[in-house]
Amino acid sequence: MMKLMSYKTKIFHPFLLAIFPIIFLYSDTINEVHSHQMLIPIVLMLVISIVLVIVAKFIFKNWKKSALIISLILVLFILYSPVFANVSGASIGDFEVGKHRFLIIIFAVPILITSYLLFKTRKKLDNVTLILNIVTISLILLSAVNIGTYYVESSLYENDNDIQIISGNLSYPDIYFILYDAYSGEKVLKNYYNYDNHDFI
Repeated sequence: MMKLMSYKTKIFHPFLLAIFPIIFLYSDTINEVHSHQMLIPIVLMLVISIVLVIVAKFIFKNWKKSALIISLILVLFILYSPVFANVSGASIGDFEVGKHRFLIIIFAVPILITSYLLFKTRKKLDNVTLILNIVTISLILLSAVNIGTYYVESSLYENDNDIQIISGNLSYPDIYFILYDAYSGEKVLKNYYNYDNHDFI
């Protein structure tokens, strides 16, 4: 029972959330990025998250409350870019709502509401802290499993004597693989580039 209570009182989630996007991105692009390139971003995000939690502690006078609000800010920070990519250029009638100024207000609302609730509550927040710790640890472990699987498979292929390495002067055909990173919406093309893409879409 005492061990469970000690786990409830420890705070991991804001720091794990801070480094999760870096580890996830590395696991998703492991063929293109070297592992040592993660070190500086991870250290930087850890330092930033620690500083933010300490600053929040002066405001909320409680470590758990400070960690919760910083975790919320980090989650919204992670979600902001993909959400904006989907709503950019969106409009209601002639009024364009897919702009940063409106999205920032929408994202600020849950931060303000959560801050108010944290100021008012007198609960210890042990259960919430424990749940967030478990969720963030699980996220990190999922990415770590993907990374570990890749390295295990790579080592197996390297030790496979049946694989023949082809070398020499070979002539290759002119084949180009074009991968589009993003495609603008119909309204963006119309409003900013004066291009009607209705037939294609």
